[in-house]
Amino acid sequence: MTDTPFEFLDSEQMAKLGGLETESFRVALSRARTNRKKGRDVSSDVPEPDHVFGRSPLWLSDTAQRWVDARIARDNPVREAVLV
Repeated sequence: MTDTPFEFLDSEQMAKLGGLETESFRVALSRARTNRKKGRDVSSDVPEPDHVFGRSPLWLSDTAQRWVDARIARDNPVREAVLV
């Protein structure tokens, strides 16, 4: 068996990676899709899946990491000191 260069994560794994319950992740995915349909680009929204197997969305590990990084940046914005 050969190693695949791609690692996919399912909704459960994405939820865990993002610190969410699975159902909360599914709600966040639905909300993100609504935002995209309305033309709102929110960097910390759940990205569209990279692949769908049957009815199951799958994300590449790189996509998942970018999403987590965006969530961290949103929750911990860098605050610049203002010199007076």
